[in-house]
Amino acid sequence: RILGVFPGPLSLHLHAKQTASVEGNASLGRDELWISDTAKSTSYILASYKYPERFVRTAKPGWSADGRFIAYAVEQRDAKGFLVRIFAIDVKTRARHEVKSPRWAIVQSIVWTRDKSALALVAQEQESSFQQIWYLPYPRGEARRIGNDFASYYGMSLTADNSQMVSVEAQTESNIYVTKANDWANAVQITPGSG
Repeated sequence: RILGVFPGPLSLHLHAKQTASVEGNASLGRDELWISDTAKSTSYILASYKYPERFVRTAKPGWSADGRFIAYAVEQRDAKGFLVRIFAIDVKTRARHEVKSPRWAIVQSIVWTRDKSALALVAQEQESSFQQIWYLPYPRGEARRIGNDFASYYGMSLTADNSQMVSVEAQTESNIYVTKANDWANAVQITPGSG
């Protein structure tokens, strides 16, 4: 069965009874977070942000396992400039609050732990060149990076018991070569670098 057309990021609740999707509404000058019931074919707006604030299109909304909360990322500005913030919203009461985290330049993936004690995400700090895996205690606590390397990560998923995590690692490799003028075919690599 086709659920409909979803122009922005989409996530299914664990039991596929509801979807959360982000849509732009240019006529009202805002981005909207929609909740759709897959069985009843009904939908409603859970949250919205007036432009220039907007939902991060690379990070689909993340459902908690019990379906009570959705975590999402929003592009905003403050006195220091551009940043991405993480929010959690109660699906029933619509109460939302910011989840304490570093100043993000990019947020690429958001996943709840099964017991709702934390969020796991792929994000890039503003002073960094790499998207790393992060652990954010919920509702409060200090964010901490999981690992510290010269790779970027894409996507994230946790097993139901939170014992394992999967993400795609990407490394950029660079090297230095020397050659004589006009002899590019015989260039010699002198560094086996990465990063």
